[in-house]
Amino acid sequence: MINHSDSSGIISEFVYTTELLKWVSIMKQFEITTQYQPLNIGPPNSPPTKSTIDIGECHGVDKNNIKGFILFEKVIMPKIREHFSKDTKLNFAHYLKSTTPVKMHVDVWDKPPYISCLIPVSVDDNISLCNKSSTIVDNVEHIWKHGDLIWWDSTLPHCSNDFTLTNTSKQSIVIHTYV
Repeated sequence: MINHSDSSGIISEFVYTTELLKWVSIMKQFEITTQYQPLNIGPPNSPPTKSTIDIGECHGVDKNNIKGFILFEKVIMPKIREHFSKDTKLNFAHYLKSTTPVKMHVDVWDKPPYISCLIPVSVDDNISLCNKSSTIVDNVEHIWKHGDLIWWDSTLPHCSNDFTLTNTSKQSIVIHTYV
């Protein structure tokens, strides 16, 4: 089991292209939950300040989306539990087509935070451009690779790189967990 506390990392080849694209195809059928994501802006261990910004097109999964929740519980969460606590539970997740870089924030929601994960899908809807984007966690840059799992302690500050300097959008699956 990976010790997640105050750290981040990458699990290479977490999911292969065929399976990942099936997940994306299913998730894109879900309603667009919102184009706005509530973010907790502020340093770790401080009272979070709520901020809402436009980050792109989100197709959400939580306990209210039965089909999506079943997909995650039966297919995706067991793969995550292979690397982290067996007690890891899904808080919510979404397929995201992001058009705006996400600013520095921490992932503290309504349940005790555990790990947050991001599975890179593509940049500008092109798998081969994934390496044009990255996720920065606690000043460590994690370069995107299609199908990897980038993970971090949810209380660590993180953001996206400014992919808009060279591209127009990036696609990923984002997962928030608790124990």
